Amino acid sequence: MVRGRVELKRIENKINRQVSFAKRRSGLLKKARELSVLCDAEIAVIVFSSRGKLFEFSSNPNILVGIQRL
Repeated sequence: MVRGRVELKRIENKINRQVSFAKRRSGLLKKARELSVLCDAEIAVIVFSSRGKLFEFSSNPNILVGIQRL
């Protein structure tokens, strides 16, 4: 069974957009955590919601160390 492609466009319904954001955010942070564990990689993810709320994940306890390496 193959999934169809989802057309990427802004979700107009505010409630559906928030639900989709929450689900995709948790999935993204989970994948980042898995990648850091499986591949011993340093990962930092920073996400701001449309309301300006910050969500972050860092495999290094001090996220600034990873950012300074840039």
